[in-house]
Amino acid sequence: MSSLNAIVALGLAALLTIMLYFVGGKLAAKGRASPGKYEPYACGEDLPPPEPRVNLMAFFWYILFFVVFDVVAFIVATSYGVLGTTAPMLKVLPAVYLALAIMAVLVLFPLRRE
Repeated sequence: MSSLNAIVALGLAALLTIMLYFVGGKLAAKGRASPGKYEPYACGEDLPPPEPRVNLMAFFWYILFFVVFDVVAFIVATSYGVLGTTAPMLKVLPAVYLALAIMAVLVLFPLRRE
């Protein structure tokens, strides 16, 4: 019986909410039409926005270096747990991989002098 009361209470609350919505819509003041109402607008700036003055391609190299070294750091950090203590000579492999990655970066992306 209590679930029926909850359903009836929910229905009455929904009906009251809908009635208040429509009555409030009829009683509310209507705004005046203005030409700016339909203009594009974002955060106080008129659209379209001006072209950026920053050379975004300069950041490409920083992003590329970050991704390369982030992947290398992940591989080196996780390789020590996999190798374990069974083969002490294999513990040199992450350092060799790191050295090869640094040499590859220096060859592929030479230092740019601007």
